Amino acid sequence: MATPSVSTDRADYAPRSTATFTAFDFSAGGKIQFQVVNLGADGLYGTPDDLLYKAWIVVDGSSADASTLAGVVETSWVVPDSARDRDLRLIAIEDTNGDGVFGGDADLRASTSFSDAAGTTNKVYQHWADGDAALGSSPSWNNNILSANKSDYFEGEVIPHVFIYKASNQAPLTKDATYSFTITYNEYQSNTNAGGFAYLTTYDVSRAPGPLGVTSPYITPTLDATFNNGGGFTGATGLRGGSGFYTVDADVTAVSSVSPSGNGTRDGNVTVTFKYTGTTTTTGVAELYYGLFIAPPGAVAAAGQLPTDGANAWTGGSLQTTVTVGKAGATSIQLAPAAIIAGEINGTKFNDLDADAVRDTGEPGLSGWTIVLDTDTNFSNGYLKTAVTDASGFYAFSVTPDADKTLAGNNPYVVYEVQQSGWVQTTPNPAPITISTLDPYEYGVDFGNRQQLPAILLDKSAQLVTGTDGLNAGDTIVYTFVVQNTGNVALTGVVVADDPASFDLNDPADPTDGAVSNPQAVGSLAVGATATVTSTYVLTQEDLDDLYAGLLDPGSKLLDGVDNVATATGYFGAQAATSTDSARVTGFVLDPRLELVKTGVWMDADTDGYAELGEFIEYSFKVTNVGNVTLTNVSIADPQISVSGGPITLAVGQSDAVTFKGSHALTQADIDAGAYYNVATADSNESGPATDDENVTLPQDPAIELLRGCRRNVLRCQPSSKDTRLGKPDPSQRGPVGAVMMDDEA
Repeated sequence: MATPSVSTDRADYAPRSTATFTAFDFSAGGKIQFQVVNLGADGLYGTPDDLLYKAWIVVDGSSADASTLAGVVETSWVVPDSARDRDLRLIAIEDTNGDGVFGGDADLRASTSFSDAAGTTNKVYQHWADGDAALGSSPSWNNNILSANKSDYFEGEVIPHVFIYKASNQAPLTKDATYSFTITYNEYQSNTNAGGFAYLTTYDVSRAPGPLGVTSPYITPTLDATFNNGGGFTGATGLRGGSGFYTVDADVTAVSSVSPSGNGTRDGNVTVTFKYTGTTTTTGVAELYYGLFIAPPGAVAAAGQLPTDGANAWTGGSLQTTVTVGKAGATSIQLAPAAIIAGEINGTKFNDLDADAVRDTGEPGLSGWTIVLDTDTNFSNGYLKTAVTDASGFYAFSVTPDADKTLAGNNPYVVYEVQQSGWVQTTPNPAPITISTLDPYEYGVDFGNRQQLPAILLDKSAQLVTGTDGLNAGDTIVYTFVVQNTGNVALTGVVVADDPASFDLNDPADPTDGAVSNPQAVGSLAVGATATVTSTYVLTQEDLDDLYAGLLDPGSKLLDGVDNVATATGYFGAQAATSTDSARVTGFVLDPRLELVKTGVWMDADTDGYAELGEFIEYSFKVTNVGNVTLTNVSIADPQISVSGGPITLAVGQSDAVTFKGSHALTQADIDAGAYYNVATADSNESGPATDDENVTLPQDPAIELLRGCRRNVLRCQPSSKDTRLGKPDPSQRGPVGAVMMDDEA
């Protein structure tokens, strides 16, 4: 049978780390006791200062046995703080006879030594070189310059740093004593307006550094989140879940505010104070892990020059960080700007005038729009950041790999816009964008929007429709309304309405004026569609009268015809689009005309058949409105006779033959003439004068006497009123009609 043995997975362990122990070549199914002995300050086994830790038993093949091999038992043990800086011995004993006593002469036994020594290093100030993906370089802790071939950090990421406070014979680390150091980092460069490191934070926000050379042995740091923060530390949750410093044998008690220094290059200075919690030592160390945030654009303020550029724009040398311990000197490390990747997603917000989802020449950028950087498309559940487009519509996000660092893998970003009322997005949202060190940029992530512009156009026309007999009441004006959707969205609730007040025919208070069928429903109109509706207005006599009255007024709007306004209205949601148009109706032929018929009748009072003095001519007058306008103030005048009656009003087509009368008393001259002729004139406010004449025949007595003073060749002579030679005429002496009687004197 082989000799039993026991081993550890490491020769040296950090406090609170887990050691794995394996016992070989013990009996299959055997019961093994494991015990660790702390050899104390003298490092010798079996001396009075030895400390025996509690033993434990593992049965080969049981659930407590991590090995599946018979005769091989694997177990583990957490190294306590009391083992720090001590040599340790592991003893494994098998109770071979089953008496329950371990360590008898017959029992199988094996032992080995290991230690919990203090970590040591020659690199007191280091940062994590995460390796270059393109070159395939390996990550490691580095105490020099992080160049482009050693690391792939982005603006907006955190570089892990560790400061190892070393004890010495001259400056031991004493348990519970307080120590401090100052971290100085390049913050701002004025000539480039570039930020450097923005602030101090948790070390593992962006990377999870391994042990690779930080100390020997590597001791896993623990979170130290409780300290008095004067403002120099910006909390952020790291990949291990905590926010604060991570330390080994140190308890941070205070962090100062950031104290600026320098002119052209401004530095930030932060002092960290801690209490040493390890065993007093002249060879050991205290370790303090923290991170420095690489400034993306706008992260560092500079008076009068906002926003600042990112750290990638730093020129004239590397960004430097320095740790100073009292008067003991300073230790510096550098970050080359060329090693900093300015990851970016950018694009333009533009007015997609033709809605073709492509930015064409002449389509302007849109300023003042909010673009969102997110891990999903749900704005309400939070987002990473937003950007507002500038005057040209441009926006940009500074980005690092992995949009959601709470999930495994390199998660993509989602970019979308915050929609504005009255606009519609014409371009699709971009596909999720994955940022990596090999693909750190995504340019031209554009968004096209078209403004929702409801617009409508009304074209109104009018036609006067009359009969063959000219313009009359009852004729019509036919209005045609052509409505077109000239916007870029469909319209609903489209109506056309005439403004009744605009159809005023010289009488705004007249309720009978106004277009009919008002309003008229059109319904819905697709983009570019047209619809036609008509409206008919029936002219009344009042309209014609009003029109004529307006034409008589030199200032009347009716001189050029009737002009009235219509309005078309359509809706896109609650937004209304309107258009007005007017139509002028001309061609109104208004013809106010008056006709007069005058009739005269000789009244033969003695019925002798001959006109005589004392008899009259009676006149009657018939006036008729033969035009298309109501006639007012109709009157008749006859300069030779007396006319009574009137004035009157005549409707179109109306006659009056009873109102006006006249008479004329016959004179000798009338009788001598054998007829009476005169002319009457009818007139109104609207029409021109109308005349008619009448020649009334006056029958004469056929007897002719030859009397002094009578004229020759007359049918009848009457003695002169001054002629006294004869008495009254003797009717028996009258000659036949047509006879001429002449005296000697004739």
